[in-house]
Amino acid sequence: MKKIIILGATGHVGAYTLQYLKEHLNSNEYQLIAAGRRNVDFFEKNMGIEYCQVDITKKEDFAKLPSDAYAVIHLAGIMPASMKGYDPYPYIDINIKGSLNVLEYCAKANCKKIIVTHTESDLSGYWESGTSIDPDLPAKFDHGSNYGMYIISRLAVREMCENYYLRHGITPYFIRCSTVYCYTESPYMYKYGERIIPGYLQIYNKAMKGEPIEVWGDPSVKTDIVYVKDFAQIVEKMILTESAPRGYYNIGTDLPISLEDQIKIAIEVFGKDGKRSEIVYRPDKPNGRNFVMDISKTKNELGYAPMYDYRKYLEDYKKEMEVNRFHGLFTDRAD
Repeated sequence: MKKIIILGATGHVGAYTLQYLKEHLNSNEYQLIAAGRRNVDFFEKNMGIEYCQVDITKKEDFAKLPSDAYAVIHLAGIMPASMKGYDPYPYIDINIKGSLNVLEYCAKANCKKIIVTHTESDLSGYWESGTSIDPDLPAKFDHGSNYGMYIISRLAVREMCENYYLRHGITPYFIRCSTVYCYTESPYMYKYGERIIPGYLQIYNKAMKGEPIEVWGDPSVKTDIVYVKDFAQIVEKMILTESAPRGYYNIGTDLPISLEDQIKIAIEVFGKDGKRSEIVYRPDKPNGRNFVMDISKTKNELGYAPMYDYRKYLEDYKKEMEVNRFHGLFTDRAD
């Protein structure tokens, strides 16, 4: 059995990825093992998957994991969306030092692959209207921004992975992504250290209630919306590949959609007959971002084929909201 360790399994993306892999990987060939910082019994009770309580900042916790592993999916860490206020130290202590502990475990467990999430913000210097962002561009970002230390910590993880590839033969695959959309009971995240309900959830909630929804700026500006099950598909492809070279792979759909169309489809999917939201145009407000991630390498090297356009994503999101399969697993981001 090839053991697949999922670090960060108690997070939103981690739990959905684990569910996807359970449904798609051959259980006679692969054994899934979930790991996370919190003490939970959800995976063993509800999914029949072994769970290990592992805080990646504690070297001794890795003794709880198997002594051998085929691949590690490293989704653990801290990002600005989960940080109240601002403190640069967790980026060093968790993202860098914690990842070093992960890599040391990989080396001792004779791990063949490590799959790591990576921010798109290290390429923010290339964001321009209509731009298609190549995954292998050199980093270009504002070092003095609020996200500067976070980006630096992720780049440090990349360099450490390259070191462990050359020294121990652990092939690193990086999934470059921004927001990965999925249903969760908690509606909150942090932006610049302040707790907010993100704009897309405000749109969905207003559509459900039939309340007016504003379209800010240029209604034709497009962005790419990536569903968690397409993210998980890429993880599966990385586990299975025997030929794709190490390095960065962008996540995307090749189907960017305007904010105006996002709102129209959200009203169709979530709205109730007799009480449909009115669309209010606000050209006086700022435009959204207008670039897409080039996924040609992800498609050509990994055989990735996006399954969810925006409408399919919302329809599945609605089903997940009704099923609420991870009820009680995710923690709220309290003030």
